[in-house]
Amino acid sequence: MTYSMGVSSLGDDNIAIGGATLATEAAALGLADEYRPKVYPVLVGGGMRFFRQRKRREHLELVETRTFSSNVVYPRYRVAG
Repeated sequence: MTYSMGVSSLGDDNIAIGGATLATEAAALGLADEYRPKVYPVLVGGGMRFFRQRKRREHLELVETRTFSSNVVYPRYRVAG
């Protein structure tokens, strides 16, 4: 699940859902089969959770990672089982 703006087609019946609110809703409905967050090397004291319910948990399998010269890390996770 990417957090870019809008919804774009990736082909083969796949879509990328962007924007924290829309992505959170799709995840809560179990519609996400992959997560692709971008991890920035900055710590903040707040933000939006992936899931509104604290008890919800997804088991993920790391598929690939990329690290950019800006030290941003782009992991790609597949929902496991």
